[in-house]
Amino acid sequence: MKSSSLFIAHRSLLFLLCTLLPAPSLSQQKEFSQANATNLLHHLSVTIGPRPMGSPAEREALQFAVEKFKESGCDTGYIMPFTRTSSVNTNSGIAIGIKRGATNRIIVIGGHIDSADPEIPGADDDGSGTAIVIEASRVLCLTPKQSTYVFTCFGGEEQGLKGSSYFVEHFTEIQNVVLMLQADMANGLDVIDLMLETHSTSAPRWLVQAAVEEYYKLGYEQLRYASFFFSVNYALGSGVGSDHEPFLQWGIPAIDFTTKPDDPIHTPRDNFENFEQAGLKRSGDLVINLAERFDGGIPYRATEEYFLLLIGQTPVFFPIWSCWFFVLGTLFLVAFVIFRIRRTRLITAPSRRWTFLKMLLFSFIIVCCSWFSSDVVGLLNGSRHAWFANPEPFYLLSILGAMLGL
Repeated sequence: MKSSSLFIAHRSLLFLLCTLLPAPSLSQQKEFSQANATNLLHHLSVTIGPRPMGSPAEREALQFAVEKFKESGCDTGYIMPFTRTSSVNTNSGIAIGIKRGATNRIIVIGGHIDSADPEIPGADDDGSGTAIVIEASRVLCLTPKQSTYVFTCFGGEEQGLKGSSYFVEHFTEIQNVVLMLQADMANGLDVIDLMLETHSTSAPRWLVQAAVEEYYKLGYEQLRYASFFFSVNYALGSGVGSDHEPFLQWGIPAIDFTTKPDDPIHTPRDNFENFEQAGLKRSGDLVINLAERFDGGIPYRATEEYFLLLIGQTPVFFPIWSCWFFVLGTLFLVAFVIFRIRRTRLITAPSRRWTFLKMLLFSFIIVCCSWFSSDVVGLLNGSRHAWFANPEPFYLLSILGAMLGL
């Protein structure tokens, strides 16, 4: 009887402790919260809705981000305004939260807050990136850091990286920025792409290596680097990118993580209902782990030039000269083969030669049948690469390739 009473007393005491002691609040959770990021995304894409550059909705979203940065514990939060002047003036801005560390060395974590058009909610592109930036600010502000953190939600990305370009030109402490991490689209656990170059330079090798290592430490799969990103950017000078590009152009190590780039972004289907929330946690953890890995400093502040192949979990870097060597070697081999064939070919009845115009028209038909069919399918099912919206350069290269027999 005595032991039974003692047992009941212990149970009662345990119940009282569990009831009276408060559970950890969200602000005290030290890990990236998918639930919190989802709530942020819902507010951005549903409560506020479409956020095209210069709209009142974009302004509301910028102010919302600043308020969240302050709630997270940032020492400073404000909107950096800028005006894009084309045929009309468009007022936009950048939501900025700053958490001071022990040094002036700065790590920037960014996403873009605008959506493409007035009818597009922009849940994936890039409400998800903005939600990651805000939630990352909460996590990284919990403990003292060596580096200073600048959390940025850029306006005007969809109009040509206007916000990030303005930031690198006008942020007064840009010379102290040593690293920029960008999240642009985080829908689900499908393929996630490394975006790491502009038309003239790429993220340093140490950053790419670290990104691959930290990603697989998290236990995920399907990390990809699509080599045609390199070809498009270096050959055409544009086509595949996000707000990390202006930082690279300023010589600042930067990298972007983009999930499922063939999702129906830039369409009304980019809404909260079609968004898979698990991607928020994956991209958020990756960004935070990289930031904490380099909180004490980076190997060096510079960009590099190379061609990357991601073989399994191993990034392989080829110097640019090797690409030129391969191209020139291939052209030489083709010329040699053609020369040998001409020398050994049997004399046959003369054939009619096509004029250049006929070759051009015939090549155009081939290209249209191949490229246009994929464009039509993409239009019907909403699956497409958004940066192929201006296909003229791709058609030109395809026509030249068809004429050369490639």
